[in-house]
Amino acid sequence: MSVKCRDIDNPVVFLSLCGTLMTLPFVGMFCGSHEWTAAHWGFGARIIALLDTTADSSLGQAAMSPMLAWIAKEAPRRQKVTYLKDAWFWPTGSRPDSLESALLRVKSP
Repeated sequence: MSVKCRDIDNPVVFLSLCGTLMTLPFVGMFCGSHEWTAAHWGFGARIIALLDTTADSSLGQAAMSPMLAWIAKEAPRRQKVTYLKDAWFWPTGSRPDSLESALLRVKSP
């Protein structure tokens, strides 16, 4: 079984377009669409924000895979682990000491 190398341009463009589409509900609510949906369909800003956040959280998780693949490809050879560690923990702002010390002990070939 062989692994095919594929370009990461397509997933990045797709995720960028999806991310742009995910901002539309908030732009619409800025313009007052939540009042219109509350009057005509019975739900307002809270439901719109809940649905958008639910869909957007899974999109953020899916966006991590191409980003980590790109970092693994482009990072300097002896610093790949450090680059991946920083990219993985950057969104949360947390860096567990045990994992950091374990990653620092790993030696690149």
